[in-house]
Amino acid sequence: MKLLAIGYPLPNASIDNYNILTAPSFFDYDAVFIDPASITTTAAQLVEEGIEFEAFDGRPVVNAPSSAAAVSAAGEGVSPLRLTRATRPARPQ
Repeated sequence: MKLLAIGYPLPNASIDNYNILTAPSFFDYDAVFIDPASITTTAAQLVEEGIEFEAFDGRPVVNAPSSAAAVSAAGEGVSPLRLTRATRPARPQ
């Protein structure tokens, strides 16, 4: 069985561990495990902290529309364009 873990690293060489922005297609796997909190965390890292992510095909993930040279974060499973200070959940202190 081929397993993909999103946002929750599982310590097994036969499991592929990625975040929502860097993962390959879910359709390539028999099972997908997703930590829902990691999606919000990854989007916030892209939007607020400016952390750079690279999609599985090697193109940079950007908080903008897709182009030939970059992939939109919205196309990778999250919509950080809609994640604003007014709408996102408060971070735990």
